[in-house]
Formats: sequence, C-alpha cells, structure tokens
Amino acid sequence: MFDLSTQQLRERLRGFEEEIDELEHVLRFQQSEETQRELDRLAPEARSLFALRQDAAAYDRLVHVIAGLRLDPERLLPFLKVRLLGEDEAALEHLLRAENSALPRRRIELARLRKTEKNRAWKSAFRAEGLDGQALMELLGMKPGREFGNRLREVQAWARGEGDAPHVEASILKQISSRVEAARGRIKKL
Repeated sequence: MFDLSTQQLRERLRGFEEEIDELEHVLRFQQSEETQRELDRLAPEARSLFALRQDAAAYDRLVHVIAGLRLDPERLLPFLKVRLLGEDEAALEHLLRAENSALPRRRIELARLRKTEKNRAWKSAFRAEGLDGQALMELLGMKPGREFGNRLREVQAWARGEGDAPHVEASILKQISSRVEAARGRIKKL
C-alpha cells in the first residue's frame, strides 16, 4: 500500500517520531464508510494545500475547511495523514511540518499527556497487583522511610523495565516477580 517502509519514513521525517507512531496506531483501525467519504472529499484539498508548501497558514486553512464541513478536525486529521502517507509522502511531510509550525506546543503537550496516562496506568497496575507502597511494605516487612522508598522505586522501576531486579530474599523475589509479570500483563492489555 505504501512506498516507504516505517523505517524509511522515520529517517525521512526525523523529529516527527511521535506523529509517525500516531499514524501507525491509526493504521490499525478500520475506517468507517462515512470516514472514507469524508477523506475522499478532503484528500485532494490537503494534497493541493501541502504539495509545495509547509506553512502554518495552510494548516489553519485545512482545519478551517474540515470544520466548515461540520467535521471534527481532531478526529479526522490522523486519518487524513494516513491517506496522504499512501498517496503523497511529500504532502504528508509538509502537513506535519506545517502542523508543527501552527501548533508548536502540541507535540510537547501530547508527550506530556502520554507520559501522564502511562504513569496512571502503571499506578493502577501496581495497586491492582500488590506492588503499591502499602502492599510492598507488608511483603518486605519494612516501615515507612527512606530505605523503603528506595526499595519501592527499585521494584517499580524493575516492573517498568527501567532497572534491575531488587536485591531481596529469593522467596520474596519470587512473589514480587509474579506480581511484576501480572502488572506488565495489565499494561500490555491497554
């Protein structure tokens, strides 16, 4: 369907890794017939707007056209980007650059939002699987304090794949390990 592999696209569009991740995510979803019709109307407009330029005014114009059709730009733009990926990679590149110029804080905001959501998901998984502070304090037989706080961070970092297994007794490590696997399983389901 596409001329460029994901790796080639990442090399060509350095600095837009998050947008490419979003496109890969959108590709997994099947579009409704209504969305297909909307994209059929909008794709030529987008190609003409971004064929030769990448300015913020062109991006604002596209958002205005989408809103003028009484459509939701936030919902439709990811699908439009995927359509451009298949039809005109240069127009997609210009669209991404124009979007970045028009909404310079958007990428930072999206990254912050993703990080916040990921942290919430981990906290929920830790609580559900007995890797939160209270449960680990009981399992490790420790009292609140600096030493326990360090141990808690060590266990949770290991669960997230950001550190090594904690140095605890083998029987306790086995219990923690099973809880870690369960927490990771919860995260993978999301």
